[in-house]
Amino acid sequence: MLGHLTRFDVRGLTASPPTLEELFLRHYGADDGPAEVDAAR
Repeated sequence: MLGHLTRFDVRGLTASPPTLEELFLRHYGADDGPAEVDAAR
């Protein structure tokens, strides 16, 4: 992957973990309605 990016003069790549807010939204959904509960729990 990095070999491919260097062809486009990419000199750095920064990755950061998701924020707590992003984790909650991903898990519970971004809508204001009730989240669906997995029946296996």
